Amino acid sequence: MPAGSYNYGDTGVEWNSDQRKLFTYTVGLGAGTFYNGNRQFFNLSARYRAQPWGNFTLAAEYNNLRFPDPYGKGRIWLVGPRVEINFSRNLFWTTFVQYNTQADNFNINSRLQWMFRPLSSLFVVYSRNNEVDIWQPRDQGLVVKVNYWLNL
Repeated sequence: MPAGSYNYGDTGVEWNSDQRKLFTYTVGLGAGTFYNGNRQFFNLSARYRAQPWGNFTLAAEYNNLRFPDPYGKGRIWLVGPRVEINFSRNLFWTTFVQYNTQADNFNINSRLQWMFRPLSSLFVVYSRNNEVDIWQPRDQGLVVKVNYWLNL
């Protein structure tokens, strides 16, 4: 892409089912501009809420990108499940997995959160990106973070 300033815009519609239900879904589609080309997109997600301890979501997004010559075109999928488990009122675990066709990348991100007092939490996060064809890690990391509410 040539260096420069770009404006983006898109128009779309989205349908959300009743989010109060145990099983919910979202469907969306639209089109617009993207860099110096055009983008058409479609997304779909379905979630099951297992009261009171978990959420299970499967989401997919498709992007059809078209650029003027000589920049070409591309069709990109992003697919991923997400799991959220509440062990108690102050201990939570969230994991999501994504597959991205543009980078041929498989990503896992897992986070454990312990709220040891109001507005204060300990997070332990593991993240790993793999190349799909040879299943070798591109990068991975383990992060520990503490947020502490100091009320003076």
